[in-house]
Amino acid sequence: MNMVGTVVFNQVEADCAPDFKGLRDIRHEIYQTIPGTGIPHFEPVLNGTLYTQHPKEADFQRARDLLQGDREPRSRISLCFFNPSPGKKYRAPCTDTMPRSPMTKFDFAHKNHCFYVAVPSYCTEFYR
Repeated sequence: MNMVGTVVFNQVEADCAPDFKGLRDIRHEIYQTIPGTGIPHFEPVLNGTLYTQHPKEADFQRARDLLQGDREPRSRISLCFFNPSPGKKYRAPCTDTMPRSPMTKFDFAHKNHCFYVAVPSYCTEFYR
């Protein structure tokens, strides 16, 4: 399963302001901007790597699995993730909160990515 994909689905399902309110679908989530800035929220859109990837059949299968409701248990409550060392073979230390998302707190790291959950008062709609 896919931890990053699970977080993307979580963001669409969360429907909480300001970051995830009104997201209609995965495409809308991928291309959303940081509220009030016009800056893409999803780093691969921001740095352009989204347009240079060449998915393999296994990637398509993971996407199909996500669409059918299979979620990665470890990231099932994560609302954010990021790679603190893009393009590197190592991961820099994860920060206590996700950059640009102060309403988060670090939960766990996996490979290149740091995963974050919401602080207790944020996005209560998702954490029912």
